[in-house]
Amino acid sequence: MESYFSRTEDEAFTRLVLEYNALGEDAARKRELAEKIRERTMILLYLIPQRSLDLPAEDAGAFLLSVENDIWRMITSFRLSGLTYNGYLTKICRYRCMRYGRKKMQEQNTETGMTFSDLSVFEEVREAYIPYSAGKETGSDAMDMPDLIDFIIRNPGKTDACLSAAERKIAELLRNPKKRRQFISFILSLPEVESPGFIADISRVLCTDISAVARFYMLRHEMLLKASEENRRKLEDKAGRHWKVLVRLRQKIAAGGDAEKSDEMKEKYMRLEKTYRRRLSELRRTYSGFTQTEIAGILGIPRSSVTHDIHSMRKALEKIAREKRE
Repeated sequence: MESYFSRTEDEAFTRLVLEYNALGEDAARKRELAEKIRERTMILLYLIPQRSLDLPAEDAGAFLLSVENDIWRMITSFRLSGLTYNGYLTKICRYRCMRYGRKKMQEQNTETGMTFSDLSVFEEVREAYIPYSAGKETGSDAMDMPDLIDFIIRNPGKTDACLSAAERKIAELLRNPKKRRQFISFILSLPEVESPGFIADISRVLCTDISAVARFYMLRHEMLLKASEENRRKLEDKAGRHWKVLVRLRQKIAAGGDAEKSDEMKEKYMRLEKTYRRRLSELRRTYSGFTQTEIAGILGIPRSSVTHDIHSMRKALEKIAREKRE
């Protein structure tokens, strides 16, 4: 590993990359150097984050995959300056690792939401068991969102004897009105992946009428749909158009033909696929829960309180999930 970072090696390879970028496109020497420079650059992009930025080996591998499509752009952008090639790549890695870290954190937050939405802290859904229902007596089926949330926070019922050990711990935690508000903030932030079984489980741990919880999720879905419907439709149309073009390009590439045209189509396909994946990522975000600012508006509390609520509740639920696994 250290041989890649010795001063002599670094200066020698810097001269090689500068020579490569100075050569004309048709030069035989350029074709000869291309693979060697690309291979060395990939190795450096794997090692630098570990050596200079303390990135774990597993994350360094994932980081390399995330920048792989930009390697030629990095190579051809290098020019004579006060930096060696290693120094130049280190600056790129420092910036790109920050972006990679933020993206990873967002993915982890989404994964946490998906995990809890997928009943990870609950036992398997018992289809035969339905929580108690006061139904029409509570009048919850006619409440709007603020009144409904207030009703759920202020009216915990009896803890059901059928709860599993993990569910009972959550139910005990949620006897406290402050914790119930934190739980509401948390489930408002989750992606739209709830199922009837999940809603039944939420009703059990909140010890709340299932009619109230079902209405809560119905209103939540309507509010999310209203906020993102137009944007979601546009993104679906754009993603659909990109997919059709990708299919046509893939068919043309598979058919073969002129090698130069085939290479151009492959390059176009890679660019378009990257755009298509970005469209899908944007579309997935429209199915996520409310932002913290939106939750603050719904609950009528400061955004900083929402941040604290979600963080506290996530930690509490993660602790219960760990205890269940152990």
